[in-house]
Amino acid sequence: MKQFVKNPVSLLFLFIIPIGATIGLGSLFEKGQEELAIPIALVDEDKSDFSKIITKRMSDQSKITITNVSREKAEKLLATNEVDSIFMIKQGFQDNLLQEKREDTIEVWVSPSSMAVGIVREVMASEVIRLTSNIKAAEHVEKLYNQKGIEDSSIWDEAYAYTDAQWDPEPLMTIDYIEQRGKDIVDAKSEIINPYLGLWTFFTMLACFLAIDWIIKERNTIFARIQTTYQGLSSYLWKSISGYFILHVLQAFMSFIIFIKLDIVENRMSLLVAMILYLFICMSLSVLFASFTRNLNSYYISSFLFVLIVGVLGGSFFPVPELSEVFPQSFVQHTATNMQTILAICVSSGLIVFAIRRVKRDYN
Repeated sequence: MKQFVKNPVSLLFLFIIPIGATIGLGSLFEKGQEELAIPIALVDEDKSDFSKIITKRMSDQSKITITNVSREKAEKLLATNEVDSIFMIKQGFQDNLLQEKREDTIEVWVSPSSMAVGIVREVMASEVIRLTSNIKAAEHVEKLYNQKGIEDSSIWDEAYAYTDAQWDPEPLMTIDYIEQRGKDIVDAKSEIINPYLGLWTFFTMLACFLAIDWIIKERNTIFARIQTTYQGLSSYLWKSISGYFILHVLQAFMSFIIFIKLDIVENRMSLLVAMILYLFICMSLSVLFASFTRNLNSYYISSFLFVLIVGVLGGSFFPVPELSEVFPQSFVQHTATNMQTILAICVSSGLIVFAIRRVKRDYN
């Protein structure tokens, strides 16, 4: 701790890497996501009220950019890869829907380079289903009125408008998905990958590995003399590692407070505990790496590659569902079970004990 007071730049460095880089890159990532939209060409050959409704609702989608063009212009745009795909509302679209025929009402053109046509197709299909459901409900109500002998020329429109209003603010039959893991029930909404948390896990692990380089620096200069002292090398290593861990915990606490202030994460104590647990795992891995390395340059290169690989596969930059529960990032990005937490603490503690014994073995 005294060394950090004498050299505050190194202490500041430990905090700037995880907090500053996370907020900076996270904001750039969010800005890029907001500007990212799928370019789609829409050809309306029906020119009816229903086709105009479809066009407007598709244009209101935040991740889709609609270009209303003719068939010939759409073909040119697709051939030059200026649009991802073409959706053509065929003539007779409204008449077919009123007859409850929704098959072959919209034609889709794609090219070999089309990437997001499946997503847009689902959005378009949901809008068509919404129209046909409203029509069917309105006709059912009108039929009931006719059976009762009630004449009302506006009942179809009223029933249609009422049914259509049921889709807002959320679509009908929306499912709140929850997952049960053992005795723990997890809300799917809390399982959404937060880009800031992902970046924080990467830069925090990198900071842990960079901060623990003192083991290699002091291995050939200080450790031999400390081994001759009363408390010995083990005590020195444990106290130093604990000191660095406390500093990283302080960084995690500051990151947690800043993330809450910026409305990045929810104010959940379980998340802060998960961040501290993740730090403990990172510290154990960095100490283990340092115990096997004697050359400082080799340590920097190998540790950076290790952190990068773990970051990519663990979902620090983008979600990898198949590997989400294997890498330590899962403790921060997902809700860990009690068994997983206990296992992580035991394994991490064992790695630190093994690493300290390995370093101490050279001086016995």
